[in-house]
Parts: sequence; structure tokens; C-alpha cells
Amino acid sequence: MSTVDSPKPFVSFNRGFDRNDKAPKYKQSGFKIEGVPGTFEVAVWERTGKDGSPYLILKVEDAVAAELRNHEARMAALHNRSEAEKQA
Repeated sequence: MSTVDSPKPFVSFNRGFDRNDKAPKYKQSGFKIEGVPGTFEVAVWERTGKDGSPYLILKVEDAVAAELRNHEARMAALHNRSEAEKQA
């Protein structure tokens, strides 16, 4: 079984963005898993089931791919904003 080596503790992802329920509650990049090359990004959502029981959703993603996806989303948002300002 592999172990997770994380020098940094989880940090809250929703600082100042608590109004977004779809954003993960916690998010951390830079995780290394023994025996697996590369670094990973871990995101955690806290949810409540229909019966009221709490559960967690975990997402593990390659850190480079996650940063590239985030960068592309930010660039698309900036492009959309600049197009809207040109039309106004």
C-alpha cells in the first residue's frame, strides 16, 4: 500500500468564496504518492445525503493538468470579459 507524503496541511479553498457551493471545501496541491511519479492535487467536498448523513467526495488529479485546466478557464473568462466590454 502506498503512503501519501504531504509536507503541507490542507488549506481552505473557499476563503472569501463561501457563496459558491460547488467549490471544494478543501484543496491542496503538491501531494506526492510513494511509487507514483509526479505530484497531485486533492480536492475535498463535504456533502449531506438525503437521509441527513454526512459524506465526503474526494478528487485526486495530476497537479500539472489541474493547473493547466485552471489557467485555460481563467483565460477564457478574461477573453469573455474583454469581448463583453468591446460590445458595450
